[in-house]
Amino acid sequence: MCLFHFFSSKKIDAKKNYEAFYPNSTWTGNDGFNVSEASVKEYGLIANNGYIYTINKVLEPLGSIYDQLKSNPEYSDFLAMYDKFSIYTPNDELTQKYGSALNADTLYLHSHRSPLAPIAMEWYKYDYQRLDTLAYRAYSLFAPNNTALNEFFNSYWKNSGYADYSSLDPLIQTLFLNEYVYSGSVAFPEEIVNGTVTTASGTKYNFDPYASDVNRKMCVNGSFYGLGKIQTPILFNSVSGPAFHEKRFLNFLYAMNGANLLSSFGSENEKYTLLIPDNSGFESDGIFLNYYAEGGKLEQKPEGEWEAVSSDELQRIIRAHTVMSEEVELKKQGTQVIPIQSAFCYWFVKDGKITCNSHFNGILEPGSTIDPFVEFEEVTNSGKPWANGKTYTYKANAISGLFEAETEDGQGNSMQKALAICQDARYPYYCFAQLLKQADMISGETVAGLAGRTIAFIPTNETIKNALAGKQIPGADKLTVYEDGTLGLIDSGNGLTGDEKIELKKYISNYFLVASSVPSACYPGSKMESGEYVNYSGNTIIYNDLGTSLSFQLKNGTKVVQVSGKYNYFPFCYNDGCFHFIESLLM
Repeated sequence: MCLFHFFSSKKIDAKKNYEAFYPNSTWTGNDGFNVSEASVKEYGLIANNGYIYTINKVLEPLGSIYDQLKSNPEYSDFLAMYDKFSIYTPNDELTQKYGSALNADTLYLHSHRSPLAPIAMEWYKYDYQRLDTLAYRAYSLFAPNNTALNEFFNSYWKNSGYADYSSLDPLIQTLFLNEYVYSGSVAFPEEIVNGTVTTASGTKYNFDPYASDVNRKMCVNGSFYGLGKIQTPILFNSVSGPAFHEKRFLNFLYAMNGANLLSSFGSENEKYTLLIPDNSGFESDGIFLNYYAEGGKLEQKPEGEWEAVSSDELQRIIRAHTVMSEEVELKKQGTQVIPIQSAFCYWFVKDGKITCNSHFNGILEPGSTIDPFVEFEEVTNSGKPWANGKTYTYKANAISGLFEAETEDGQGNSMQKALAICQDARYPYYCFAQLLKQADMISGETVAGLAGRTIAFIPTNETIKNALAGKQIPGADKLTVYEDGTLGLIDSGNGLTGDEKIELKKYISNYFLVASSVPSACYPGSKMESGEYVNYSGNTIIYNDLGTSLSFQLKNGTKVVQVSGKYNYFPFCYNDGCFHFIESLLM
């Protein structure tokens, strides 16, 4: 390894960093240069096919990082775990060149399964033509010795259901090992101190690389640091920690990894609240962890054959269980609405139980008797907080194993569709949906004229029934609610005239707020603050968040309308907006 101008390109002190690896050699680079642990004595002797440099000592060939591990029993446990992921690939080029000399039919390249670095290979990349890469890329390994590994296991996994490192799931093992490999270049002590060398999850190493108990070796494919004590990797110490720590959350670990979102939870500069379902939640949804030669996969069989759960679907699962950039404490008393990562998607908390808005909407289904709320509990780091937020878990229930935020197309359930296709008088918004139809406001599965997300305030069936009887709804004098709850004409005569439909549409449009004026779903304490908002009739609505309840009125109206508290002021949320029920009309 020629070190001429090498350290200056890294902007680190040459003598200090060189002699950290070669304590029995002296840095002479200011007056010459060094090759490994030798100093060059004579420079640039011209030969007919190049140059000759003489050095002051005989150099032994450098071994690989893998050789360094293998030759030192102190790191045998780390090596044994690393070698569980060995891959041997037959190589025709090597076999043709050297097979006969070694009396071997086939020669193999020894590497390790991704994401682990191939530390047994002498080159960063097995392609001698890639000089652009081979000239500077290397690996650096920070290997815990057997004592350090044992101490860490006892502090982190001893009471978690895992017996030893070999009993850990293969994904946990590879992610753990990968935290101790730097795949950028040779890591020098000063770079470690400066924090420019980080773990795979982006965490700075917090050990003293100059310490006498750190075993430093320069290898042919990078640098080796042997450690007597190790830090907890940030992924294992963050809100994602329970998925590493407890077997019951293993499927969620695979979901985070398969969604390519795991590393995001390792950020030390962000705050999160994570809701982790246990393995039974996945299985209730038909998602199982199956193992193959290449490792574990989350799979389902919708058509009778096992198929991998897509990355997109796993991302939807993770989003439904994540509060971004905020550490939230879930309440054991009272109610709470918590916005999650997906737009217009929420967790609802009530007296120590939790649900998601998708499950909560199910209570409106005719004949539904299922309680969408399930118990939750905080999962701590052995009684201590996680490094970047809070983590909770919940039990699966009869509605679904997993909380949901979006449908397979990423669009979620549609409020407009729910209103447009409603034909069952048992829905509490049935009569409102029929008024929309009578006003020619339904087009297929949408409400004509609505665009983007909107907020609706929907009078209940009983409210509309009484209003029709009192002829209080403009343009709807010919309509009534029959004894069976359905809405139609008072007699079998002609339907509404064109003018009546226009009048009814103009009035009904008052109950929808224009999407561009709505910052979020509304509920006590939401981002939708008290103020004036425009509705789809072009009128101004005065909205009031009263802290424990909600009300609204037409700016030039005569009546303040209270939002129904029957559902604890939890909004019924969909991808295209939300609605609340009211028990009186705008006047």
